[in-house]
Amino acid sequence: MKSNISEQEVTRQFIELESIQKQIQKKKFADYVGRELNVLVEKRSRKSDKEFTGHSTCNAVVNFRASEELIGGVVKVRITEAKANCLIGVLI
Repeated sequence: MKSNISEQEVTRQFIELESIQKQIQKKKFADYVGRELNVLVEKRSRKSDKEFTGHSTCNAVVNFRASEELIGGVVKVRITEAKANCLIGVLI
């Protein structure tokens, strides 16, 4: 079925929606700053060889400094920063 909306308008609306979604996510994540979360250590971060990434019990992506032997285990992380797509923390 052909749409009456131009490709440019579809793109503009998508970018606007994505921006709103990121703002909502960042506000939601801000509530976690200062809290301690259990995190499953999954792998090294793509952005840093010194950081690892995993998922918390609330299914949020958490990045933090750790060591290779922790992969596959659950650790406690204190959340220090909220970003639009993830939480940043320190290993406790």
